[in-house]
Amino acid sequence: MRGNGMRVFTRALLASRPDGRALNPREAAVHEEVNRIMRKYELMFILRPDLEQDAVNAQVEKFAGIIQNGGEIVKQEVLGKRRLAYEIQKQREGIYVLYVFHATPDVVKELDRVLRISDEVIRHLIVKDVA
Repeated sequence: MRGNGMRVFTRALLASRPDGRALNPREAAVHEEVNRIMRKYELMFILRPDLEQDAVNAQVEKFAGIIQNGGEIVKQEVLGKRRLAYEIQKQREGIYVLYVFHATPDVVKELDRVLRISDEVIRHLIVKDVA
């Protein structure tokens, strides 16, 4: 049987209530504690193949800056131009970039948001590393 504390913790994980009301102080404290936990993530994204090396470096540094805003990069590697398994946005090739990093969930949400709206990124995937 769940106690009241578990209900508060579960509600705080959702970050907001369905009815839009503000979290009470206890819920807010639990939510803040959960977001301070740094987890290990892997990010791989594919850039358009027609980008110049300067533009690739600018994109790599842009995303590194977002990660370093609330996390730390363990590994950063530009894997280079590779052939895609199937056509994505009328592209047959792409420049692969890999990051392994520790960050809070808020940083990952912001990173995902920026990756989605970036025109240079044709595909991305962020996974939580369980090892």
